[in-house]
Amino acid sequence: MVLLAVGLLGCGGAPAARPSERRGEVAGRVFEFATGGAYAEDGDGEWMLRVRGRSLWIAVDRAGEIVEFGAFRLAPREAKKLWRLVDALELGDRSTAGKDRPSPTVRRHRFVIGERDEEPVVVWMAPAAEEDEATGELLAYCEKLIRRHARASARLGLDGG
Repeated sequence: MVLLAVGLLGCGGAPAARPSERRGEVAGRVFEFATGGAYAEDGDGEWMLRVRGRSLWIAVDRAGEIVEFGAFRLAPREAKKLWRLVDALELGDRSTAGKDRPSPTVRRHRFVIGERDEEPVVVWMAPAAEEDEATGELLAYCEKLIRRHARASARLGLDGG
């Protein structure tokens, strides 16, 4: 009788713990950014950031070798500043930006923004976009967040600097 009870607990007792979501929060406002160029000759790779609410996920892909730094919780002031910079980008109004993914040997920024139940806006930006003050400020702040949370150095500028 004792064996039967132990067997039942093992099969259908308390539900097994589910693995944590590596990308942090999944509901609410979303911002994703990637530099493109995983196989670019500069060797910087493709940096990827995903933000949902105050959860930040960071990874880099260098020629197919992906390093995930994990998910981090942004401080309220960090999240507020990041979302202010994302809003200043006005991605929905960028008619000159491309919508198609470039070759993985080309560094072009991909920005994605969206709300919970809306179709996200996906924009690929050409190198000329870096001259835009709003884009430059957002990239500089993303580099700072990478240094602070992932303890890694990223060069997000399209010119490699």
